Amino acid sequence: MKQFNYILLFVFFSATFYLISQSLTFDARTGDTVLDEKLKNLNAQAVADIENFKTEIANEFQTTEVKISKLLENMEPAEVLFAYNIAMINSTPVNKVINVYQENKNQGWSVVIRKLGISQQSEKFKDLKNISIYGKTDSNFNAEISQNK
Repeated sequence: MKQFNYILLFVFFSATFYLISQSLTFDARTGDTVLDEKLKNLNAQAVADIENFKTEIANEFQTTEVKISKLLENMEPAEVLFAYNIAMINSTPVNKVINVYQENKNQGWSVVIRKLGISQQSEKFKDLKNISIYGKTDSNFNAEISQNK
């Protein structure tokens, strides 16, 4: 029985380490270093409490947790949030954003954004840089990140 407990602990810590390492290596490649850092921090936060993330994103974008869970099978949490934000800002169905992302995943979000007609100098891109995270404004998010450092 004791050996089973050790194996269970090992599996738990291995899975936790894997999830944390994945969130630390996440790189959105949006073409904007500040936005990339925001998304990386969000990803780490979401991975740490994925159930809360699914609930918050489903509520914020008026979708279901089932749909969010399905997206998380192939996307990082920050990518799901970013896709929904792009869809909202660009008045594009989220499925279209996700399809463009899937086709260009290896090239990063900067290519996806450009293919959806958003230039880095546009107001839409500025709106993306002020991405809403858990319903918080950009300034609240930055203050929260500063407190966590």
